[in-house]
Amino acid sequence: MRSSLERVDIAVDRENAVVYLKQIVALDRACFPDDPWGSEIWTGLFNNLQLQMYVTLQRNDPIGFLAISLMPPEAELLRIGVKEAYRRQATGTRLIEQLVSELKVREVTTLFLEVRQDNLPACGFYQARGFVGIGERKNYYRSPPGHALLLKRAIV
Repeated sequence: MRSSLERVDIAVDRENAVVYLKQIVALDRACFPDDPWGSEIWTGLFNNLQLQMYVTLQRNDPIGFLAISLMPPEAELLRIGVKEAYRRQATGTRLIEQLVSELKVREVTTLFLEVRQDNLPACGFYQARGFVGIGERKNYYRSPPGHALLLKRAIV
């Protein structure tokens, strides 16, 4: 059940990235404590890609995010994360739904992503939200070693 105090906002794009960079890095670290990207990676993404972030707030506290590279008519989901205390409450689903709505307006027809083949919860999450497999990258991940599945979802 969605709390009336929770909302999804388009919080960050290339123009205002500097303002939000520390918050993004902290949220990423909270969502991925074993594998945070850090400020250097996030800065690079904002400088080199058409990065856009969707952030879920609860009582003005960021609890989840989604990052995409927007290249109409395509987009790539780069990262999605939800703080552990808020997982399994449909926060990730709402982020994906908001993203799909925004992509329709921007005339994006296909959303792509990569996911670790052995990350079964993530694979199930994406499959339940309409993503289908289109390929595999063998030995894509180094630490720990693993294959990446390539997935796509039509935006209709």
